[in-house]
Amino acid sequence: LLNFADNIRDEIFILLGNGPSLADVDLHSLSKYDTFGLNAAYRVYERINFWPKYFGCFDALVCSHHATEFKKMILDSPIEKFFFINFDDKGNEIFTEPEIMQAPAFQRIQFQYRNQSEKQRTDILSTSFDRFVDMRTSGSNTIQAALLLGYRKFILLGVDQNYVEVVDGAVKDNKYDKLIMKKTPDRNPNYWFSDYQQKGDKFNRPNLTKSQIPAWNN
Repeated sequence: LLNFADNIRDEIFILLGNGPSLADVDLHSLSKYDTFGLNAAYRVYERINFWPKYFGCFDALVCSHHATEFKKMILDSPIEKFFFINFDDKGNEIFTEPEIMQAPAFQRIQFQYRNQSEKQRTDILSTSFDRFVDMRTSGSNTIQAALLLGYRKFILLGVDQNYVEVVDGAVKDNKYDKLIMKKTPDRNPNYWFSDYQQKGDKFNRPNLTKSQIPAWNN
């Protein structure tokens, strides 16, 4: 179904992962490509005068925590299209304001977590935003969204897959896989700028071997 879609395009799509290697990339040199930024990377865009073509977050906890800033970006930033899970980690809807829901830049996504049988399968790709089945990580979900947009040529930058599970300043929140930053680290080994995560941020443990790598394999 994806290969017979009528929207297939020839442009190159670049996923801007947030790993430390992205710091070695001159983002301004990517202006002729279609770039997609993720999660808390928005914190640096104005500072470096760079805005990706697309932006999104496929992590319910992160999406909820940064919702206020995400809503401002939808209304005020030069980013062309936004892709967000529209619920928090408790299942409550995040984006409800009419001016957000009706904004041309806001892509509506019916995001669905995999059921138990689907979690064991490696042959699932969504064919519509109306039933967007979770690929387990923001990066892999971004590629799935890009496929729906018609892209077939991909470059991954900053997808380093060398996470430190609990960085300096982070402590367990209420569950093993939930973390909170008690202080902004002087250096964050997981990300391409030091204050990517800041005091008070809530986020999920990377789970490199159980989540990140299996998601990319799928």
